[in-house]
Parts: sequence; structure tokens; C-alpha cells
Amino acid sequence: MNGEGLGETAGVAVASVVVGSSGVRRPDLADGRAWPGGVVTWHADVPPRYRWSVRHGVRAWNRTATGVRLVRAPADTAALRIVVADVAGAAARATVGRQLAAPNRITIDRVPLVGWQQRQVYGRVVAHEIGHVLGLRHSEGLTCGLMEAALETSCTPRPVAGRYACRWIGPAVGDNVVARYGGDFRLGPRWCRLGGRSS
Repeated sequence: MNGEGLGETAGVAVASVVVGSSGVRRPDLADGRAWPGGVVTWHADVPPRYRWSVRHGVRAWNRTATGVRLVRAPADTAALRIVVADVAGAAARATVGRQLAAPNRITIDRVPLVGWQQRQVYGRVVAHEIGHVLGLRHSEGLTCGLMEAALETSCTPRPVAGRYACRWIGPAVGDNVVARYGGDFRLGPRWCRLGGRSS
């Protein structure tokens, strides 16, 4: 891994994120291939306690970037697999851009997700890793930016009155995705219901 958390494993670009401290660059597009038509079919094979985080990480992208669409698919046809396994030294890892010679994958670290704030933090982690799958590198210096190499837990306020802060994708990240995939960027809602609907 280099200082940006980007590295190679058997010729496949991978990136990781840690939950903790941060770094002085805007997000750049990585070298990975773009997804045809901006469509990424995905399947999550995760224990129940991770499902909320996966669902809301995907939802954050589907509600903000109109040129990108993440579509759930059966395991045998999905282009992206989301799994849980031990990830040494990181909260999660992902392939960068569309891979042709290897599986496209997000691996979430095996941690005990207890309570809504942890689920919310890991929802942001999943959204961050989806950014890598779409071809984004880490950024630095964007306070609480989605693509920071280290996601600060202080950027994830505790849920209030059954709602959580769900505006995870900001204009800097959105503009780069629009540059690659077209469409428009829509700023997502500030607060969403823990059960799923936004406001």
C-alpha cells in the first residue's frame, strides 16, 4: 500500500479505508476502468448486522449521482460482490474501478456493529468503498469528505429522533463522478429515517 491507501494485489488495484485520523488533496479519478453505462450490479453476502450499512451505502450513491446506478442482482450474475472478512488494519477494502481479470469486490472488516452510530459509520465506509469501485482515489483536506483515507467518527453524529445524518456524498466527489459517468449530481437529503426513507 502506498500513502494513499492504493496498492496492487496480483495486478488488481485495491484501496482501503480506516476509521480514525485524516490527511490535502481533492479526490481524483483512479486508473481503473469505468463501468459501462454507469451501471454496477451488486450482491451482498453479509451477516444481518451489516445489511443496514450496505443498503444505506448503496442508497447514498443512487440518490445523488444520476449517471451511476447500483442495481442489486443474484450472486451468480452480480459484477460486484460485497462480503465480510478479516481486513487487517482497515475498516474495509475494495477494488478500484471495473476489473476485468479479477472479481470486483468490497470486503468489510469483521467487527461487532453495535448500535445505530456504528451502523451509520459503516454505511459511510461502504459508500466510500463504492467510490473506489467507481474509480475514485482517496482525497485529503476535505473535512469529513467521503473519500478521505480515514473516516473520522466525529463526522458521523449520533442519530436524533429516529433520523441520521445521511448527506455523505459532497459536491467534490459528485463532480468527479459526473466527469467520468455523465448525468448530474444532486445533493442528498441532510437527514434520513433510520428505517430508510429520507427527508
